[in-house]
Formats: sequence, C-alpha cells, structure tokens
Amino acid sequence: MEVGSIFFLAITLLLVLGGMLEKNSKLLFLLQVIWMYILLAGNTFSIDITVNQDIFDWAQTEQFTLYDYICYIAGSYLGMKYLTMNAWLCLCIFTLLAILLWKYTTNPCFILSLLFCYPFADMVIQKRWFIASALVLVSFLFLLKGNKKGTIIFTVFVLIAAEIHAAALGYLVFLSQPLLHRLRHKRVLLAVFIGLTTVIMPYLPALLAQIPSIGEVKVAFYFEVLHEKIKYPLLNFSLWTGFHVLWVLLFRFVYFRAKKNMSQPTSKSLDILYELNLLSLVFIPFYYWEPTFWRIPRNLLLLDYVFLAKMLPVGYVYTQKEFRDYILYTGYAGLAFFVIYFGAGAGYEALIQPILTNNVLLELFF
Repeated sequence: MEVGSIFFLAITLLLVLGGMLEKNSKLLFLLQVIWMYILLAGNTFSIDITVNQDIFDWAQTEQFTLYDYICYIAGSYLGMKYLTMNAWLCLCIFTLLAILLWKYTTNPCFILSLLFCYPFADMVIQKRWFIASALVLVSFLFLLKGNKKGTIIFTVFVLIAAEIHAAALGYLVFLSQPLLHRLRHKRVLLAVFIGLTTVIMPYLPALLAQIPSIGEVKVAFYFEVLHEKIKYPLLNFSLWTGFHVLWVLLFRFVYFRAKKNMSQPTSKSLDILYELNLLSLVFIPFYYWEPTFWRIPRNLLLLDYVFLAKMLPVGYVYTQKEFRDYILYTGYAGLAFFVIYFGAGAGYEALIQPILTNNVLLELFF
C-alpha cells in the first residue's frame, strides 16, 4: 500500500467508526458528507474512468440519450471537462442526499458509516451509474408510499434514469411489488419469477440488443467479454448468489422484529421495502454471466440502512435485540468491504487505492 492511501484510508475508517458511535452528530455528519464528496467528485482515475471519458468525448459529436446531451452542453457550451462536469453533478446529488438524510432519517451518521463500508467505493468507480442511482433512490421514496401516484412517479424517474444509464430499466421489475404483496405465499411467485428469468436468459442478450440505448456492443461486452474473463463461472455465481441472499435474509430478520413496534404508515413502507428486497432475488440468474448486474438490487441497501438506523437508539443504550441488529449489519457491511475490495475481483490495488491516491481535490491540501 502507498503511504498516501493508508493515510486517507485511516481518515475514512475514523469517520466510519465515529458514525457508528456518534450516530446523530451534526458535525460528524457534515464531515462524512464532505469527505464522501471529496473522494467521489475529486477522483481522477479508477477502472471505469476511461469508459466514462470516452462517453463524454463521443457526446460532443453525437447525442442519443439525456446523459449525452448533458455531456454535450457541459463540454461544448460550458467548456467543462468530464471531471468538472462530474464534480458539479455530484455536488447537486450530495446536497440533496445530505438534506434528505439529516431532515428525514434517524441516526444519519450511522447510515453514512454503513454506506462507507459498502457500496461507496462502487459509487466512486461507477460514476454514471451513481448519477442514475440517485434518481432511482428518489423514486423509491414515492414507490414506498404504496399508491398509484407513487408508482407513476417511480416509473417516470426510472425511465429518466435509464437515459443516464440503460441498466436502470432493470428497476421496472419492482413494479410487480403490488402483485407480490397480494399473495400469501410469496415464495411461489418468487420461484416463478426466478424460474422465468433463468429460462429466458439464453434469449435475453438478443432481446436487450434491440433496445436502442443498450445495443449489441454493450450486450456483447457484458454477456460475452466480461463473462469469458471469469475463470470459474459456477463458483462465481454461487458466491454472489450467497452474498445477495444473505443481505435479504439479514433484512428479513430485522424486518419481522421491527413490524411489532411500528405505526401503520411506517409499517406499510417497511412491508413494501421487504417485498422489494424479495423481488431483487430475480436478478440472481444474471450473476452467472457477470456479477456487475448486482448493481441494480444493490441500491436497495441504502434504504435498508435507513430503516435499520430508525430502529436503533440515538444514544448509547441498546436493548439486547437492538444491539444484535447493530452488530449483524455493521459486521456484514464490514465483511462486504473486505471480501469484495480485498479478497475478490480486481483487489485493493485496482479498486480502492486509485480512489485514495488519484484525487484532484486532495492534491489541493496534501
């Protein structure tokens, strides 16, 4: 490890530990948000940076999606480079995130600490997906209301997000939540959905290639190029499936305890979130091709963190069950960080170190 990366990793670790102890500190929350913004907006190199830069450059001559037009306006009319545009977009997103978390959630520092553990590094690397995810997360707030208006707004936001990143179309799967809600035996419908996904998998690449915003090149990249790089597809599939299922089981464990102590409106939102977590299992067959498809259900984690934080005390006194939930989530989030960024895939030097050592904002102060 480079000395610089160790130093900045230590700062991050202190903010994470601080948020897990001082879960509701205004000063600490501000420091966490600022540090997140610096790491995300100031990042100048990661494994996906070349792709993002190429999209920005291509958009200066030809535009097809909303994101292309944003890049075109930023580059050709405002004279921005890609990283400058990304920094401004991140500023808007983080301002909105900070307001929503501080005003409408309990223990926001704890939420950000879990986010730091996982999947913040992915947010830095997948810059375009981060922007699309922000729109989707806002749309989930409406979907959790459980009414037709919320469903319509959710659909509109998802379609807009798909203009930023086509993978956002995957969130349309969650429109089937009302159907799942009406069924007493939810496992049956889930089994049917997962079975159907498995059956259509051989035909899915050809279908996705017909969508203009996706096209044959992207389909070939995800379903052929990346898949061929996986040495042991079945082992890879099993590990990512287990990782995903454990997140859902963990939320299910907390969900049933929380139901007993919540008011009816909150309980309704929690029911919907639980069912969204169940529906996320539909994406499991995709992991055989490439685990990057996990990015779609992964965004539910922030909502899971919010509901977990709501059930924890603001102070230091926990009941036995509250402390158990606290340990389970912090432990699994920490485990996710070490397994995914140190033990699996490209590893620390390719995923984490560039985030900490290639940052134009940090270079201004260090």
